[in-house]
Amino acid sequence: MNEARRPTIKDVAQHAGVSVGTVSHVLNETINVSAELRQRVEAATRALGYEQNMLAHALRRQRAPVVGLSMPHVASAYLAALIDLFEDIAAGRGYQVMQVLTRRDPEIELRRVRELLRHRVAGLLLVPTLDPRRTLDLIHESRTPAVLVDRPADDPRFDQVTFDNRRVMHQLATELIRLGHRRILFVVQSQMLIISRQRIEALRAAAAQIRRPVKIAILEIGDDAASYADRLLQVMQRPAHPTAVIVSNSTIAALTLSALQTMAGAYPDRISLVSFEEPEWAELISPRLSVIRQPIRDIARQAWQLLLRRMQGDPIPVEHLELHATVMLRESVRKPPPRGRDAGP
Repeated sequence: MNEARRPTIKDVAQHAGVSVGTVSHVLNETINVSAELRQRVEAATRALGYEQNMLAHALRRQRAPVVGLSMPHVASAYLAALIDLFEDIAAGRGYQVMQVLTRRDPEIELRRVRELLRHRVAGLLLVPTLDPRRTLDLIHESRTPAVLVDRPADDPRFDQVTFDNRRVMHQLATELIRLGHRRILFVVQSQMLIISRQRIEALRAAAAQIRRPVKIAILEIGDDAASYADRLLQVMQRPAHPTAVIVSNSTIAALTLSALQTMAGAYPDRISLVSFEEPEWAELISPRLSVIRQPIRDIARQAWQLLLRRMQGDPIPVEHLELHATVMLRESVRKPPPRGRDAGP
């Protein structure tokens, strides 16, 4: 093929060994196509540079006053609050928000961000999935302004706004240990997330600073939330069970609270609970839930400010901002029972 000629959809079909219609269905997601055919078409678009040319063509046209917002889900109080804040900020600036959900799946993230780019959004706010590399490459090639929010990524090309996961986890762990907790369980959605790794490192670092032994355990929910309560209760029925549980979001907090309340006299007298998000019900229940209060408003405001400057063409250096979160210990955290009433490590 003549390299001076731009690749066409027919070239993509020939390269992938499929029909033009199949290529169209993959690119426009009009009909479900098998994973094998989709991969062939996507590989052909990358090899020929077809997608990049298509996006470049879109970028030469006037952008709509729309900002794309890509979220993994809306189940947690924190992400739901972020969406509301971005909606309010955008409306005040004369922008609309076009939201997509990735279901924590990098392949879905890639497809839905590609669709946002085809709508010629003026900019993107992205809470990344576990492996956003292909999506970030696509955004970078499209030259669309973008800011990564909440979950940092190992990518120096983009502005990022999150909060200081390491510092606040170290502070929380230090306070729990000071109260006498020597067995701490941290429940995460996935240990592979960068923020999970940061929090686990900080938790273990705080434990290592104490002369007396502190046992740290990690419980990963993954995609098996249905069995989480049973797995948690199995851990808690051991003689040397954790006396403090830290959970990584408000959804897990609700599941954990429900499970602990089935153990007569366990929560909060023998088992304390802290959530890394602050749901609306945190202060309405008794005992009130201890939380890490995330700087949601500041995260939304700073992310929008960075995106706005990028959309306006301001040639500022790439910024990675870590805002301060706050430990809020309430009645759900108590001193662990004396050794005589609870087995030691």
